[in-house]
Amino acid sequence: MNKNELAQLGLDTDGLTPDADYVPNPFTADDGVHVDLVCRAYLQLEQINALGGISLLGGSRERLEDIYGGLEDGMDLMTAVARFGDDEQQQRAQQLIAAGKISGS
Repeated sequence: MNKNELAQLGLDTDGLTPDADYVPNPFTADDGVHVDLVCRAYLQLEQINALGGISLLGGSRERLEDIYGGLEDGMDLMTAVARFGDDEQQQRAQQLIAAGKISGS
């Protein structure tokens, strides 16, 4: 959801970037479970790193670096792979999202 959609739901959107896609990211603290809103691309980047890194998509180092750079710049995984990746990388990204290992849209 973008900043405007979140604001319409009555959520605090201070500090959020207007065009970014945000997703809930639950976490546990001493006083219970909380939900933070994070940019989807950054959450996906965190999930990819936890799974072993961008190399899990396979393909050339140059393409992988471009995909990773796209994620760092706030592009969601499927957009970054469609722009910088090849067909096999797109298929692998779709599989990871479908398996629930990486947040999808």
